[in-house]
Amino acid sequence: MEARACSLTVPIPGSAHASVSSSMGAPVLNLADPDYLGRADTQPESLHSDNSSAPAADRHSAPSAGPSRPSVPAPPECDPPTFRELEGEFAAFLRSDEAVILPSPFEAALVLFTALLAPDDLVILTDPCPAPLHAAAELAPADVVHVPRGDLEALASTLSAGHPGRLRLLVTEAVSSLDGVPLPLAEMAGLARHHEALLLLDDTEGVGVLGPGGRGSAASLGSGESPFLLTGSASGALGPAKWGFVAGDREVMEAVRFHAASLTGPSACTQDALSAAAHYLHLAVRGDAARTQVLESAAYFRTRLETAAFSVRSGSHPLLAVELPDEASAHKMAAALLADRIVVRPVTSILGAKTNSNSSGPSFLRVKLSAAHYTTELDGAVVSFIQAGRRLGVLPTFCMYQRKR
Repeated sequence: MEARACSLTVPIPGSAHASVSSSMGAPVLNLADPDYLGRADTQPESLHSDNSSAPAADRHSAPSAGPSRPSVPAPPECDPPTFRELEGEFAAFLRSDEAVILPSPFEAALVLFTALLAPDDLVILTDPCPAPLHAAAELAPADVVHVPRGDLEALASTLSAGHPGRLRLLVTEAVSSLDGVPLPLAEMAGLARHHEALLLLDDTEGVGVLGPGGRGSAASLGSGESPFLLTGSASGALGPAKWGFVAGDREVMEAVRFHAASLTGPSACTQDALSAAAHYLHLAVRGDAARTQVLESAAYFRTRLETAAFSVRSGSHPLLAVELPDEASAHKMAAALLADRIVVRPVTSILGAKTNSNSSGPSFLRVKLSAAHYTTELDGAVVSFIQAGRRLGVLPTFCMYQRKR
């Protein structure tokens, strides 16, 4: 069954590719939405909408070449978990004492700040930071100081300036949700431990994708450097629902539950949402093949773009930032790729940055890869990038890519 035609400018969230179509029925390659594990092809029947009532495998045909998608064992037939059971399973997946799931990342961060902080305390926020963390920090009952991300000297200076007896909460991303660049977690954790500060790690981009068993960026740290608390969006492990979570010490989680009584529990979501979340958590737990596939695809796509003389920011995450000279170039490249039915997101400014550093840098295209993408699809995308780059004058007419071909 073919998907209902929709506008090219409104891709279906979570779908890696051909379930999005133009008004003429042509498929679109979605490189904009975070479907890292290729979940769009394995979603439970309860999530199928009117315009995608058939399984994804029936909605589009596979390319003639390229690797097959990694298979994930089907979840066992059983009753859906209760809300608290889902939280327990998520905590076990993260190997945390407890986890609390809330309606959004903003509410997760705000409730945590409210439970932990007093007016004399200090929040140290690395910039740029995700909008939910930034908004929650502005409402926190504590002072807020911003430091540039990755600036360990500024961070050490800020931590050492705190008053004795004052709680200092260092809040940072593990992997930047803007450009996929990893932050120096081991060094930051060491500074927090040295200055007796708490570390709150936003691992939205890591949970379900990075680390041993997909447990996130923190799982790669040594036991003596593990963050005290985790937060972020649970969409990476629990599906397309934009739930937020906090996880960590049991005593802190009980305080979070007390302050979030009206936002958690059975009244917070429907039974269908619980069933879907349990399904996606199962995929995340057993998704080693999909994680390997998407990380290999990211390395392959990065290499092809760099060979073609594009500048791609460092990292190994399936979120890539393809740098462009200026804001106009980013928007024109995105529009040119859209004309080739490839959806990417231009990023032209850093919203919420409070530091005086040049953290924004050049504009870039944010590309998110999926385990559902075939090599042939990525090769076609590289060709479209090169052609658009040449037309817009951001690439030389002759490049290394031609010689290698």
